[in-house]
This record gives sequence, C-alpha cells and structure tokens, in this order.
Amino acid sequence: MNKLRILLLALAYACFWALFVLFPYPSNVVPESYTSYDAAPVFASNVVALVTMALSGGVLVALRDGLAERVAGSTMAVVGSGAALLACGAALIVSAHIGAIPLWMMVAYPAIVAIYGVVVAVTLAGASWRLSSRDNAVMLALSLFLSFLIGEAIVALTDPLPTGEISNPLMPALGGVFLVILGRLGRSDSEPPSPPRPASSLSGRAAALAAAILLCYLLGSGAFMSLSSVARGETWFSDGWIHCAIALGLYPAFCLCAFAAWRQGRAGYPWLGFFILCIACLYCTALLYTPLAVLCRALILSSRPMAIMLLWVAVQEGMRARGLPWWQSAVAAPMLTVAVDCAIHAIGLVGFSSAQMDSVVNAVMLVTAFVMTLGMLWFVRLRLDGTDPARPGYL
Repeated sequence: MNKLRILLLALAYACFWALFVLFPYPSNVVPESYTSYDAAPVFASNVVALVTMALSGGVLVALRDGLAERVAGSTMAVVGSGAALLACGAALIVSAHIGAIPLWMMVAYPAIVAIYGVVVAVTLAGASWRLSSRDNAVMLALSLFLSFLIGEAIVALTDPLPTGEISNPLMPALGGVFLVILGRLGRSDSEPPSPPRPASSLSGRAAALAAAILLCYLLGSGAFMSLSSVARGETWFSDGWIHCAIALGLYPAFCLCAFAAWRQGRAGYPWLGFFILCIACLYCTALLYTPLAVLCRALILSSRPMAIMLLWVAVQEGMRARGLPWWQSAVAAPMLTVAVDCAIHAIGLVGFSSAQMDSVVNAVMLVTAFVMTLGMLWFVRLRLDGTDPARPGYL
C-alpha cells in the first residue's frame, strides 16, 4: 500500500508542478503577442494570483490548523476547485471563439487557478506528511520525471486537435483526480497510519539559504528567458526538442540519486550538484549568450521545474526545522514561485530597447551567477562545519 501511495502522490505532484511552469491561460485564447512580448497583462494576471494566494493563506492562518486539516481531508474541496478551474478555462475558450473575452473573466481565471493551487498544495502536503523522509524524496523525484512525461504526452495527443487549447488547465486538474483516488484508497486502508516524519534533514539556516539560492536562480533565469525572447522575437518554448533531450538526462539522474539514497536509508536531494549545474549554466549564458542562446534556453527550461520542486523541499524542510505547522509550506512555496514570476514580468515593464537588451541579459546573468556562487559556498560551509545536524547523512 505504501508503494501505491507513493506512486499516486508522485502523479498528483507531477500535475501540480504544471501550475507554476505553464502559462496560466489556455493556449490560443489570447493573441501570441499577449503571451510572448507584452509583459503588462501577464504581470497583472500574476499579481491577481499572488494576491489570491495571500488571502487564502491569511484565511488558513486566521482559522489555525482546523481549516487546513479539513481542506487536506476533503474530496469536495479538490473536486469543486478543479471543476471551477476547468469550467473557467472552457468559458475562456468559448468566449475567445465567439468574440472578445470579458475583462472580469480574464481576472477571474488566475484567481481560480490560485485557489485551486492552494487547495491541492495543502492536500498534497497533508498526504505526504506521514511519509518517511526517504520515501518523500523518492516520491518528489518521480513526480518531476512524471510531470515531464505527462506534459509531453498531453501535447502529443492533443496538439493537432481543437481540444489542445485546454491542455494547460487540464494537466493541473489531473492532480486532483489522483488525489481523489488516493483519498478513497486511504479510507479503505486497514493499515495503521505511519508515524510523522522525523526532524528536518536540513537545519533552519541551511534550508533558508537553499531557498534563497533557488529563488535567485528562478528570478535570474526567468528574466533571461523573458528579455532574450523580446530581443530575438522568439517564444520561451522554441527548439523544444533540445529541452526534451536535456530533461531526459537530468530528471532520470535525479531519480537515480534519490533511489541510491533511499537504499542507504536516507533522503537524497542533489543540492550541491544542482547548484553547480545552474551556476555553470548562468556563467555560460552570460559569456556565450549570442552563439549558444538556443542551448542556454533549453537548459534553463529543463532546470527551472527542478528548481521549483527543490524550492518546495527547502521551504518544507526549513519550516519543519522551526517547528511550524505542516500546511504553511504548502502556502509559502507556491506564493514564492508566483512572486518570482511577478518580479520577472515587472522587469519586462521597464521597456528596454532591442539594442540595450543583450547588455541587460548579460548583466542579469553575471549578477545572478555571482550571488548564487557566494550562496553556494556559504551553504557548503553550513553543511560541513558541524552546524548542520544533517551533515553525516549529506556526506
């Protein structure tokens, strides 16, 4: 039963990551200039999502742990919010084919996405809380690889068809389906519940520093993708086959790392290896931006989902180390990701000319890589100088 629970949780998480990787609106609903070159509407939608998440988190905090426990155990909360997400996505598509989309509908959709994200995040956190640390690491590693496979399958199956327009809201909604199945299996399971997980595998300081490094990478790499897309007149997902090839090497390697640690009885997250990979990518992007722009974009596209997943882990471990409630990480981690997106599109509002764009891209990459280098060295010191209680497991 535990293996089935891990697989279902991995599938649910796999679809959940789509909320923070895919553009929030269904494809073909708005003009291409809206999604690729005009930062103002995208910035506005991200602000709406961030404010909605903050309000939802405020309600959970105000009502203490009781509401979070009820949401985490409620099938109706997942089904209802998922149905609202799909209904609003379908309404957007119909309105786009009929005529102009009402402004209130464009505002309502990111708000519904945010509410659904909070509900699913709290449910996922509640379901995975009782897994052991090493089982949780394997589950998250599998979810990253499965999210890539599921996303590619949906694109391959629906892209030639009119139903491909709803593929963006469809993939996150699938997470709710797996959660409902998991809930039904849990109610019929006669095995006693597993004990709560032990203390955090990271100290509070190391977890906070890891989160800061990952946020820096998400901000710097996202700014590069947005600015270079504007400068070159290209979209984020151009040359997708290179991105797929890199993901097929990076994500299975992460899974092997998690499985190897699992066999040794510990949780394994490739913090240092991932930081080195990201820093090397940023330095190469800054120094070789013009001849290797396609390769740099492909590497960033495949590494950003992994950074989002590791950010979730860092926030979760840091809050556990400080004895905070389990559900707070489910609200904090998505809010941080959306806040990064707001900052990225705010940079796009500055309105640099095409002649200035390459210099700005190089500056963003160099500053981000330098800050991440300093952060990584500090992180290594925390892990090796004896201040981090998880040091033996890490070594």
